[in-house]
Amino acid sequence: MSFSTSPRAKNTHWKQTVLYLEDKLTVCVGEVLTGTLECIPNARNPRDLDFELTYDFKGRLSTSAATLKYRMR
Repeated sequence: MSFSTSPRAKNTHWKQTVLYLEDKLTVCVGEVLTGTLECIPNARNPRDLDFELTYDFKGRLSTSAATLKYRMR
């Protein structure tokens, strides 16, 4: 069994989401953005998900590092 979350695919109970960054990043060819994405059920409501995105980027045109927290309800 498989499914897709493509905007062109039939809807599923799996949702698409966007995690916005605080900074605009300009990434050039060959540059690397590193990081982690953690997803756990929320402690108060297990139907909610808590995300923690940590990233680090040092490029020729921009530099940014952050840890950002999100909640999906």
